[in-house]
Amino acid sequence: MSDEPKTATFTFYEKSSVFSGFHADETEDREAIQTVVRNALHSEASLASEAVDGYVDELTADRLRRTTHECRLTSLSEMIREHQIDKIDLLKIDAEKSELDILKGIDDRDWPKIAQLVIEIHDPLGKPSSGLRTSWSRRGSVVPSKKNGCSSIPGCSICMRPGPRRPPR
Repeated sequence: MSDEPKTATFTFYEKSSVFSGFHADETEDREAIQTVVRNALHSEASLASEAVDGYVDELTADRLRRTTHECRLTSLSEMIREHQIDKIDLLKIDAEKSELDILKGIDDRDWPKIAQLVIEIHDPLGKPSSGLRTSWSRRGSVVPSKKNGCSSIPGCSICMRPGPRRPPR
């Protein structure tokens, strides 16, 4: 899914598939994987920081082996039209840094078909962009919630119930 029909390169991490995506950044992805492992080691074992760092390096050494694939993408509104969908009870989006592209692919006429939206935003600053918040506030109520156990990993989950459209300010 994306904002429009097109092709794009998808990076697949063979040993860390949850970090795979269209916006791969090896440095950011390595830091995120190391953070996950470091947090797990700190919560499970009482090790000195030097020992933890050694284990983190060892456990993440080959996690970013990857292959790339050219993929055809389409917009959500194209899928809605193609499959003649007139109502979406719950739309859940977790697309590893592609969430905003997917939202841009929802035409204004399709927003009323979505009863509820849950989205996990992957943002380098750890918070949803202000543009996203402005866009959604015109469409309904927005409730941000930090994911449990992920406080040191950028990203948050947001729930939205589209409502009557409000004019932009």
